Amino acid sequence: MQVVESPKAAVEAFQRRLTAQEQTKESLARANDKLVDDVEALRKVDSHEEERRVAKSRRQSGDKTKNVKKTSKVTKYKSVRKKDLANAARSSSSDDSASGSSPTSSDDDNTTATDTSSSDDGHGPPGPPSPPSGSSPSNSSSESDAAARKRPATPTKRKERLEKACRIKVIRPANSRFKTLLDYRTYFLIRRQLTCTPKEAQRSHRLNKRLDGAFHGQQPFTRALPLGIFMFLTTFRRACDAAGLTHGQALPLMVFRLAGNAKMAFYCALNSTLGLKRYAIRTYGDAVNWLLSKYATHATMANAYQDIITMKQQDNEAPTAFGHRVETQCDLLNGLFDIQDVKDVFITGLSDLVQAHVRVLNDQFPDRTLSETVATAQMYWDGTNKLRLQLKMTHP
Repeated sequence: MQVVESPKAAVEAFQRRLTAQEQTKESLARANDKLVDDVEALRKVDSHEEERRVAKSRRQSGDKTKNVKKTSKVTKYKSVRKKDLANAARSSSSDDSASGSSPTSSDDDNTTATDTSSSDDGHGPPGPPSPPSGSSPSNSSSESDAAARKRPATPTKRKERLEKACRIKVIRPANSRFKTLLDYRTYFLIRRQLTCTPKEAQRSHRLNKRLDGAFHGQQPFTRALPLGIFMFLTTFRRACDAAGLTHGQALPLMVFRLAGNAKMAFYCALNSTLGLKRYAIRTYGDAVNWLLSKYATHATMANAYQDIITMKQQDNEAPTAFGHRVETQCDLLNGLFDIQDVKDVFITGLSDLVQAHVRVLNDQFPDRTLSETVATAQMYWDGTNKLRLQLKMTHP
């Protein structure tokens, strides 16, 4: 009798649990809608803060360029001022020498005049010949000043060309969430010099070996998974910054990290022109913008985002496997989903029996990590399956 009553009690307890779960599920659905609205509001605030930060960085870069121009003008004015003072000193010294010798020259002119008159008359010796006009001291000083102007006092330093951050038109996203991902300036290196000497181009294979550490365990980008372009560009930027490379050195190295159809398409783009013998891809920023516009299209981004927020756990799929699938999909949109968003997507996609328990526990302890949440869901999943198996054994 006790054997018969115990399964009945278990069934009644299980029914009570199911009714309680349905009641909590309705309340949690309302809480979920409120949470989604709060997350949307926070994302809008984050997008506004990002726009303010970009505008501030642009203003700071503009102020820096203005300061550089002002300092260059001041130094140029000082150098011209020094040259003018030196020329004035030389001309004053030449004038002093000319004025000091003027009385003697007048006397000499008088004597030469009398001598020439006497020589013309034939009564005296001929005077000394007059000096040539080209050997005057004023002319020699002007020649020396012109030579000093032609050759600079110090060798001028070669000006390095830097890639400007606002030269290329940024891709306009269909959703404001994708603004940072589709901005080519997000993947700029620390050193933006555009120069690449022939010696550096010859040792491109040696420079490419410096990037092996960051790309260890990661396959080259082959266009098979278009949204993998975000992970590729982020890894490439981190590897180039660690190796101390510039934009001019990084552009030829980008070809080594592509493979398959992506490499062939990139080669064709490098050799294509826009007209007047101007190549379509000339700088590192051009290459990044071309890759983003080709593989991260609006349709691809929208479909990937919709697939992530509507992910559901399959009937025979364990919560651990489902959590791994959610993380993999969120990693495709690199940096778009933070850890809290990934946890919300995981909890929303769980099955109904497990979702209510995990959501209640998450509301009580919101600081739990994603791994702890997945472990909790797996524990409830195992307990539910075990209870179902016992009920099947008691009621064949």
